[in-house]
Amino acid sequence: MLVNGFLCILVGAAVSAALCLLGAMITYFCQGETLAVEFLRYYVIQFDGILVGASSYGLLFFVMTRGKEMLAELNKILIVPESHIAELSKLRGRSVSFLWANLISLPLTATGVIVFSKCGFPLQGFARLYLTICVNSIWYAASTVLAFLFYSLLLFNRIDVYSMPREGERIGAEKLSAFSSEQIDNFFIVCSSLALAAIYIGFRGGLTGFTNVDANYARLLILPVIFYLPATLFYSLYPRYVLRQVFDRDVMVRFAGLERQIEVLRKLGLKDKLELLKLLYEVRVQALLQGQGSSLLGVKDVPSFTLGLLIVIQFVTKGDSIIKGFFGK
Repeated sequence: MLVNGFLCILVGAAVSAALCLLGAMITYFCQGETLAVEFLRYYVIQFDGILVGASSYGLLFFVMTRGKEMLAELNKILIVPESHIAELSKLRGRSVSFLWANLISLPLTATGVIVFSKCGFPLQGFARLYLTICVNSIWYAASTVLAFLFYSLLLFNRIDVYSMPREGERIGAEKLSAFSSEQIDNFFIVCSSLALAAIYIGFRGGLTGFTNVDANYARLLILPVIFYLPATLFYSLYPRYVLRQVFDRDVMVRFAGLERQIEVLRKLGLKDKLELLKLLYEVRVQALLQGQGSSLLGVKDVPSFTLGLLIVIQFVTKGDSIIKGFFGK
């Protein structure tokens, strides 16, 4: 999964670099060499466009490809009653649908367009327009990722609710596949780590790009942190918490059934006793596997929590000179 994330980042970097070269070429032929060089300086150095684009575009590619596969893997480890299949399928489809994502990403992008226009883009003519479009496209990519996080969190919330012991049908745990569980767990870890890195890089790129900002609008550059950081931190834990709850509740339901059968054990025949022992064995294996495969916190969380901690440290201590300058305004 980590390799897939790295490859997606490389694809994002290639897309960002291609947009940069295209803009420089058109600027060169339309506005001359001097402005084309200025465009490259602002795109690559001031706005850190290659790195910011790599993190945002790359993360979007990652969640729209691997995210779809991750959601499909849920079918291998969960038993979903017929009565809940339609609703969960609908939520799963919304998570990777650009149409549904636009309900969130377009309003956020419009907000970004307004904020960035107030901050003021450099250059002039086509170069300024093209740079504006590129910066806002990165904001759109980040907003689409946020939409994926939001809809998939809704999906896991429904799974959490429908897995609770109750009268009627509930979502239960299939015999846990270690491979499926590991794939899903790795997706959450890699996705959260890439998102945290993208938030920091994007926030810092905005600070270095918009250098002549009115003090009344400068504070608005922190919006990426406000919009995306809470959802990212919540996403790094909540889905795995839900899966752990599903498996824990499934074990409890199995034990409850076992206790009821034990009460009438003396009245059972040999065949029924064997079935009871088989059930007991399955419960014990299930409890063992769920403890190993659906842990809430573990060594794999180190990258995402390290990045989160570094971001917090940078904000609290203002160890980054760019961030220190922002908070010192």
